[in-house]
Amino acid sequence: ICFDMDGVLIDTSGSYDQTVLATVKALSGKNVSVDDIESLRRQGGFNNDWVLSRQLLLNLEVEVSLEKVTDVFQTIYLGENNDGLVNNERPLINQSFVSKINQSNKNFTIVTGRPKKEALAGQAFVNLSSLELISLDDVQQGKPSPEGIQKLQQKYSELSWMCGDNPDDMQAAVASGSFAIGIGSNKVEALYQAGADIV
Repeated sequence: ICFDMDGVLIDTSGSYDQTVLATVKALSGKNVSVDDIESLRRQGGFNNDWVLSRQLLLNLEVEVSLEKVTDVFQTIYLGENNDGLVNNERPLINQSFVSKINQSNKNFTIVTGRPKKEALAGQAFVNLSSLELISLDDVQQGKPSPEGIQKLQQKYSELSWMCGDNPDDMQAAVASGSFAIGIGSNKVEALYQAGADIV
């Protein structure tokens, strides 16, 4: 059973989403909205917030390298000493469910688009550090590529579930032959269109 992290285990609306808005503002002097972010995410292909931020800038006709976007983004998100917008994150999963997962004999795992360091911090934040983790640094291609899920299938079982809040998660689930479980009442249609079996 594979969990995406952001939007499934952790509420990142006050961290990653706000960092996207601040990054675009810092590099363009212009404001975009959360609706603009969600509109791109619903299209698929924008599971990575660095790529998403760069696309929002391109939509504003501001050409900036992905490296520059990433640098600005990470500075705003992490701050100087982890005092950035990362501190706005909140668990989406309650502790009684966390306890059930940690005591289960099922293979619960996490497949996230976060870099390794931030993924490990996220795991610790929701008390799921014992779960096997596939981060952005563990694959050649992030979601919607099925590579992360397939690595876990090779280790555990071809019979798998993928729980995610983005079309990219659903596409990765479908491509890996996983049961695709969409999470989120605000993008039901987009998740079904991307291949969700249930939302």
